[in-house]
Amino acid sequence: MDVPATSHLAWAVLACRGAATVLLGLTSTGRWAKARAECGGRRRSMPVLDVAR
Repeated sequence: MDVPATSHLAWAVLACRGAATVLLGLTSTGRWAKARAECGGRRRSMPVLDVAR
């Protein structure tokens, strides 16, 4: 590979990683994520039975 082709490939990889980061950020802070966090929070706030005696 010559230098310009390698440079273009590196920029393409960086652009894809940036796009993946943005997608992950949008997914983890969207309505679905907030609903899942709320559901998990309700599950954790349930009383825990002490069965180890």
